[in-house]
Amino acid sequence: MKNIFRPLWILPAPALLLLPRVDEAFSATMPRKALAEPILLLFLGWVLSRFVSWGRIASLAPAGVVGATLLLMFWIIPRSIDLTRIYPEINGLYVFSLFIVGFLLSHYLFLLSGVPRVVYALHFSSMIVALGLLYASLRTLLCSAFTLEDQRAFGWMLVLLGLIFYTLAVVLIPRWLKSSADSGQSIMHPWEGGISVRFRRLGAKSVETPGTSISDQGFWSAVYNEPTGRRPAK
Repeated sequence: MKNIFRPLWILPAPALLLLPRVDEAFSATMPRKALAEPILLLFLGWVLSRFVSWGRIASLAPAGVVGATLLLMFWIIPRSIDLTRIYPEINGLYVFSLFIVGFLLSHYLFLLSGVPRVVYALHFSSMIVALGLLYASLRTLLCSAFTLEDQRAFGWMLVLLGLIFYTLAVVLIPRWLKSSADSGQSIMHPWEGGISVRFRRLGAKSVETPGTSISDQGFWSAVYNEPTGRRPAK
């Protein structure tokens, strides 16, 4: 029961950003509103995920990561940023949805296997760089609530942030791929300490091969043995 109430202290934290003086400070410039505030909210979501252990199911990871990324991209669109300055309700939705994004990404991103994680990291960081170059290079004001100088400064900050993410992803690629290869090896060679799999038909005689047992007819059912570190017995 105590563990259930532990993360409750962090839940009101995003609401503090909606206080008039705090919101005014973040909304003074575009880099603060569209970069500093989202980073703070993502961090608060990460803090919440540290206290929540339930729901960490690998099968939910792709949906959680994709949904969080789409929501994050929506709030980087110029029109979305403008709406947060016009309507207080939209600003509240902006704050709490980015808080949820931080929770989902930190909760599910590292449940992805090595290759999908590498693809996501490289694609996401490249997209951040491209979006930053768009904001920095255009001479047209995209966000009417801010100045052109703010827009350009925000764009170059996005480029720098994207390059940092890309560099980190490149550095971590060998580690991620190694973990993915190790997982694949334990399946391909079940007698080398991994999970051994045998296929058989219930009630039928099985014909076994090294590492597997395949039925001579009918349906197959998989039997998963605990790791033994040796070739499964026939």
